[in-house]
Amino acid sequence: MSRDMITIEPAALKHLEQFEFPGNVRELENMIERAIVIGNGKEIKLRDLPMGKEAINNSVESLDELEKRHIELILVKYGWNVSRSAKALKVDRVTLYNKIRKYDLKQKE
Repeated sequence: MSRDMITIEPAALKHLEQFEFPGNVRELENMIERAIVIGNGKEIKLRDLPMGKEAINNSVESLDELEKRHIELILVKYGWNVSRSAKALKVDRVTLYNKIRKYDLKQKE
C-alpha cells in the first residue's frame, strides 16, 4: 500500500486473533487494509477494525471504493475545504486534488 511499516495495538491484535473468519485469508487482508486507510496513523487501533462479521460482509469490495467513500466523507465533513480535508486525511493538498480527480468526486449542491 506504499506506506511505512505500522504496528498493531495489543487490543486490536487480540480482536484479530479471536475473530472468526468464515471465509479465507482475503477477509483478514481486507480488514487490515481497511484499518490502515481508516486509521491514518502509524498504528492500527481497535477502533479502526470492524467489530463483527456484518461489518466485513457489508463492506465495500475494493480498497479504491473504500478510499473514495472515505475521502468523500471527509470532504463533506469539512465543507469541501480541500486544505482542511487534506490535513484531516494527513495527505498533501495535491494528493487530495489528484484523488478527487481520480474518483471524479463532485460537490453536491
